[in-house]
Amino acid sequence: MRKIIALVVLKPQRDYNLDIINRLRDELYDKGYGLMVFGSFTDLTAKDMNDYGERSVLELIPYDRLSGLIIMYGTFQDTPKADNIIKNAKMRGIPVVCLDYDLPGIPSVNYDYKNGFGQVVSHVIEFHKCRRVYMIAGLKDNPYSDDRINVFKKICKENGISDEDSLVYYGRFWGPSAKQCIEEMFDSGVPLPDAICAANDTMAVAVIEQLALHGIRVPEDMIVSGMDGIDIGIYNKPRLTTVDTDSDRLCKDAAAKIVKLIEGNAISEPRLTRVPMKLCIHASCGCNMDTSPNISKRMIELEDGIGKVVGNETHLTKMKNKMLSVSRKDLFKALASYISDHTWVVVNSSFWDNVQGTVEDFDYEHDMNHFDEDLIAEIYKPEADGNKETRDQADYEDRCEYGIHFNRNDILPHLEEVFEKKGVVIFVPINFQNEVIGYFAFCDKDTSVNSLKGAYYSSLLCQNISTILRVVRDRETSDKLMSVLRNSYSVLQEISIHDQLTGLLNRRGLTQVLDEMCEKEGADRKVLIYSYIDIDGFKMINDMWGHDEGDEALKDVAGVINDVAGRFSNFTAGRIGGDEFVIAGAADSDISDVYLETLQDAVDRLNSRSEKKYLIELSVGKVVKDGFTAENVRESIKDADRDMYQVKKNRKQLKMKIEDEDAE
Repeated sequence: MRKIIALVVLKPQRDYNLDIINRLRDELYDKGYGLMVFGSFTDLTAKDMNDYGERSVLELIPYDRLSGLIIMYGTFQDTPKADNIIKNAKMRGIPVVCLDYDLPGIPSVNYDYKNGFGQVVSHVIEFHKCRRVYMIAGLKDNPYSDDRINVFKKICKENGISDEDSLVYYGRFWGPSAKQCIEEMFDSGVPLPDAICAANDTMAVAVIEQLALHGIRVPEDMIVSGMDGIDIGIYNKPRLTTVDTDSDRLCKDAAAKIVKLIEGNAISEPRLTRVPMKLCIHASCGCNMDTSPNISKRMIELEDGIGKVVGNETHLTKMKNKMLSVSRKDLFKALASYISDHTWVVVNSSFWDNVQGTVEDFDYEHDMNHFDEDLIAEIYKPEADGNKETRDQADYEDRCEYGIHFNRNDILPHLEEVFEKKGVVIFVPINFQNEVIGYFAFCDKDTSVNSLKGAYYSSLLCQNISTILRVVRDRETSDKLMSVLRNSYSVLQEISIHDQLTGLLNRRGLTQVLDEMCEKEGADRKVLIYSYIDIDGFKMINDMWGHDEGDEALKDVAGVINDVAGRFSNFTAGRIGGDEFVIAGAADSDISDVYLETLQDAVDRLNSRSEKKYLIELSVGKVVKDGFTAENVRESIKDADRDMYQVKKNRKQLKMKIEDEDAE
């Protein structure tokens, strides 16, 4: 079998990461190496039960069989987990290369982000002579963002631009947050800049859109630049001035570095290889106004792509319904026509009999062995279909193997022959929250989301399989659940829109209900009443009496809110996060004062019968608008939130019940 290099990258299903996987595989294949890719579907930001289950895939890394290891450290939000992988490799003398990130002490290949961003900032300041330039940065305390801030400030200082004229806002590398930065800029009354340099293209496009709402034209009134060179900037109007990456060069350099380290030829090799970035000057700065690509052609491509993505979603829905309609015996045969050649679904042999994790024993930081010595490849699909479309075929010729028992150390049955030919296997987790079911392995190289059967589709399919396996297992062991799951798809839909702790609608569910209310006949003639509710002093409750008591307080408040909403026709309630709740409804007239009195009465009754040592008090932001429309709902979300925080400023955080111990 060809020599193994592990690539550890979280969220491998992202277009960018799939492209990296594809290019690295091609670079290493002719050198006699292959890639085993290990990654979770999340970046381990939340550190919750799902992240705990997702990171189990990292336990599969076969250190004793590796020639080298490449890690995309920047994809980890939980960096200690990445550090542990590097430590395990170094303990065994395995060469390690950090890709797309400069990790001190580790051989690294990274884009020259500083100089890349510096090029576009210099172009804006030195070529266009802008004297007031603001920046939309990424996340606070993020190394990628901080590097770009530092180079921005350095170039501004070198050109005599003061701190007051080079303000920095944090857009979190996200379009909606970048738009909020623009609103913050207008609300604060600071002088408008000559130019805005965004730390990525996504934020730059969002900035252009938001400026247009204020009548600011780009580039006529203000210059905007980005950094990434992604499609959203290429097809924006005006086309973005930005800095582009060179993924091909990045992967060539990474492959060369890891091979030299493995073969002992990297003695004089510099630790860090910097891949230069290319300044792409286009219309958003006022240069090259005629470089816009063929938008019509792109629209046709996107329309075709959307059709194929929708087709994939339709197939996945059919697959779920089909798999949930059969017994466990026929479960994986129902999957056969939907998966690509050289795909494995591996399940712990103990899964069908045991529940591994519960909410009570969940501990994110606790590491344990999540995989049995005896594993089952419930289905393995060899080379059978090629590029033929086989899904939903009634006369499908099934060549799959089923129920293959193998030892965990073997990683996969038929691995050697497949790995020799394909040169890449991608491993992703199959988990349901913190319960680790097994893992999904596939060899697809197609990086396009448009592909009928490609890496993106395989990733979507895997994420559906985990839910299906858990449902089927529970259906076998519970007669009561059997009756509920006859319409399992709708049940899962219902679960997805409710808050687990309180039973209220969650953010998704609330949005869905409000959207449905907007569509009702005559909704535009109704009065929209929207209130944003926050528990005063909730953090103190958690700090003084523990999170269990905090959960009880949340449930008490949820009961009050649900009861109050139920007293008014066409009102609904939801918990949208933490101690934040929403009550919204449609009425024939403004009844907000009556509703607020009812809410306060309900809270007073709760406190009067409660034996807690604290009082529940709520800060309520209220918005009333004529017309229950989608636009009014969107505006009300921000307005009510703002009103609630204004109310909260004027309130005490927590009121305590005081018992006079001397009273007779």
